[in-house]
Amino acid sequence: MNSNRPHGGRLINRILEGKAREEWLQRAALLPRVRLNARQMADVEMIAVGAFSPLEGFMGSRDYESVLCEERLANGVVWTIPVTLGVTEDTKQAIGTAEAVALTDAEARVVAVLDLEEIFRYDREREAQSVLRTTENSHPGVRYLETAGEYCLAGPIHLLERRQDRTYENYRLDPIETRYLFAHHGWKTVVAFQTRNPVHRAHEYILKCALETVDGLLLHPLVGDTQDGDVPAEVRIQCYLRRRAPSSACIPRRCAMPGRARPSSTQLRGKIMAARISLSGAIMRASATFTDPSTRRKNSSPSNRMNLASRRSALTLLSIAGSAGRLLPKRPARTGRSTGWF
Repeated sequence: MNSNRPHGGRLINRILEGKAREEWLQRAALLPRVRLNARQMADVEMIAVGAFSPLEGFMGSRDYESVLCEERLANGVVWTIPVTLGVTEDTKQAIGTAEAVALTDAEARVVAVLDLEEIFRYDREREAQSVLRTTENSHPGVRYLETAGEYCLAGPIHLLERRQDRTYENYRLDPIETRYLFAHHGWKTVVAFQTRNPVHRAHEYILKCALETVDGLLLHPLVGDTQDGDVPAEVRIQCYLRRRAPSSACIPRRCAMPGRARPSSTQLRGKIMAARISLSGAIMRASATFTDPSTRRKNSSPSNRMNLASRRSALTLLSIAGSAGRLLPKRPARTGRSTGWF
């Protein structure tokens, strides 16, 4: 069994099933409702399946302030990006003194319930400066904050209904499933490679080097909101599947993924946030039992200002914090034709 502990020490599960789910669905019909946008929907699901362990819900003011200033939760656990549920003044007034709220999708279906512990006002410009290192409207993260509402709802969530997405549901593995998969294969060390593009030759070489030092590899592409101009997620998924098909006329056998590699999609929101996103992604993948998080070149940086030094400092901080985070040894660059992954 893989001994890598989830971030924070415990894998969270906030998915309700059976009688408990039916009871909450009945209760939710009487609760005030908050409609979630796509990013908030992704956050709810990531919290519920344990990808954001040790979070059990949306952050309260103490955790929020600690993350903003110290890049840690109030209890000292490393965490770099606020996970909050922003609402407008009108929504806050509609909630009133309710102790819980029903969270709905774009079709007004109840997908989760939030036990409301706190409503607090937050400074969106301050968050942008602290986390994004900019308040310029040209930054997509800044533009999102401008529309997110001036209040945050905080408290644990209960997931009642998962999103049904036929495009990705066969390739979506929750942390508990990746842990089972890796244990089944006997993998003690696993590298996770986050990408929002098809695997190209440079990726191929990085992953080949990675498999010289670890037992297994999992491609972890973002299928949530990414950047304008990115290759659509459904196209990228097909590219990864082709890599697993050595008999394909399009992919030579030498370039196919071996039995030591698996693809799995993630709804991790495409937060464009320099070094903090590298550490945030590594934290999330620690809960999925990856021991060696890896990111793409210029990871999630809209202005391409992300460099190796900032990624190295982020992963070093994660290692110091007690989770497994390490950089692969530097290899000499090579050019020319691909000779295959493995």
